[in-house]
Amino acid sequence: MPDVMRVLDVILVSLALAVVGALLPRLFEKQKIGRMEATSLGLICRETEEMSPREPPGNGSQEPWPAFLQKRFIHEEIFRRPSENCDFILTLDPDLAYSEAQLWVQYDKAQGLARKATKGETRADAQQKRPGERGIEWCWFLKQVSASLERTAKYAADKDIVAKWEEVVRRLHPDVWAAASAKSKGVRSPND
Repeated sequence: MPDVMRVLDVILVSLALAVVGALLPRLFEKQKIGRMEATSLGLICRETEEMSPREPPGNGSQEPWPAFLQKRFIHEEIFRRPSENCDFILTLDPDLAYSEAQLWVQYDKAQGLARKATKGETRADAQQKRPGERGIEWCWFLKQVSASLERTAKYAADKDIVAKWEEVVRRLHPDVWAAASAKSKGVRSPND
């Protein structure tokens, strides 16, 4: 009987160690993902608070709307290099990740158009309309980011940030803004 007890001890201890060894990495990974998700959301929430534009321009200003973003952001760079930052991005709610990525795509495209316009590389009508359309899309995706943060992080984003950006784009591109407003009240989906 003592030999059977020893064999059972060895089997049970080995089995317990195997179970712990199999489950421990999963537990650590789950904790890591939880910390990363909290950090990711915290970073985006904090940086969203700091995205207010500088004072809206007067009507007829020649500055492109991206020039009114006062700071550069860590999450902006993360979304510009998704393959290098997939762990960060994959911890986010899919709607938030999509809206953030599109937000910075619109910003980058508008900046590229603004650079071309200052070099005289685009037609006059394209200089006026394309950046304005990108600005409207920027505002729409910023509104989506705010809504996603409110839903997923229980973070009440500053609604004034969206309104301030809408004012900047409206003042710089009144014709494009008026055309978009005529189709719907307020900022609309870029897919509409």
